[in-house]
Amino acid sequence: MSKQALCALLDEWLKHKKNSVKTSSFNIYQSIIKNNITPQLGHLLVVDLNEQIFKDYYYQFIETRSNTYITTIFNILVSSLNSYPMKQKMLKKFINENINTKVIKKSYMLLSKKQIEHMIQILIVNKNKYYIGILIAICTGMRIGEICALRFSNIDLENHLIFVEKTIYRIKDSFKGSTLVMTTPKTIHSQRVLPIHKHIYTELLSLYSHSTDYVLTQSKVPLDPRILRRQFKLFLEKYDFMDMRFHDLRHSFANLCFDQGVDFKSISELLGHANIATTLNLYVHSNIKKKQKYIDELF
Repeated sequence: MSKQALCALLDEWLKHKKNSVKTSSFNIYQSIIKNNITPQLGHLLVVDLNEQIFKDYYYQFIETRSNTYITTIFNILVSSLNSYPMKQKMLKKFINENINTKVIKKSYMLLSKKQIEHMIQILIVNKNKYYIGILIAICTGMRIGEICALRFSNIDLENHLIFVEKTIYRIKDSFKGSTLVMTTPKTIHSQRVLPIHKHIYTELLSLYSHSTDYVLTQSKVPLDPRILRRQFKLFLEKYDFMDMRFHDLRHSFANLCFDQGVDFKSISELLGHANIATTLNLYVHSNIKKKQKYIDELF
C-alpha cells in the first residue's frame, strides 16, 4: 500500500462506486478522473501527496472551472483516500481553507409574475405538442427530465395531482456518444406529489389518455430533453422573451412562490429538495425593487 500510485487508488475507487451509484454519476466520476485528475496527479505515490501539491493542482482550475466542478474533483479525491486517513484529513483541511470559502453562486434569469402570466397566455393560445412541457415547468417547477418522463398514468385529474416518479436524462456512452436513460429521480425527496394548477389542468384534460403513453409525445416513446430545450429557445425567440435556460422556469416558479408568501418547507417539497437549506441557497432570490422599498422606508 505504501507504494501505491494515486491512479491505482482511483481505479479501485471507481470499481467500488460502479455498483453503488447511478450510471450518470459514475460516468461523471470516470470522466473527471480520466480528464482532470489522472493526467496531473495519477503518477504520484499516495504517500507523497502534500498540501503544496494540492495547492498547485487547485490553481490550475481556479480560472477555468466553476467552484462546483472544482469541489466535485476534490470530493472524489477525499473519498478515494479512505484507506489513508492522515492524507484524507490533510486534504479536507485544505478544502475547508481554500475551496469552501470561495462559493460562487450562479446568476439566474427570473421571470416576473407579469412575464409568467404573459408567457402562459401565449402558450395556451398558440398550442403545439411542445408547449405543454413549457407550461408544466412554469406551473409546477418540475425539472426538464421529470417532465419528459411524465406519463398519463402519473396524472390524477380527478384529484388534480401529478405524481413525479421518473426522470430521463442523457449520459455519455463511449460507443454511441450518448444515450437516453430512464430512472427514478436522484433522491427520494424528488419522488413527490404535486398539485395541478388550473392552467395545466385544462390542457391536460384535453390531451388525457387512459394509456401509459408519455404526455409530451402521446406515444410509447419519451421526448428527448434536448428537443424540449431547443423548442423552448425557439419559443423565446419567436415571442420576443429574454434569452434564458429551460431550468430558469424552475427558478422563476420557486421565486414566485416565495413572493406569494408560500412557506419555505412547502417550496422545498414542491421542488423535491432534500432539505430547506438547499431551497434557500439556490432558489430564493431577493428582488431589487424590494431592496429599494426597504431602504426607502428606513428613514
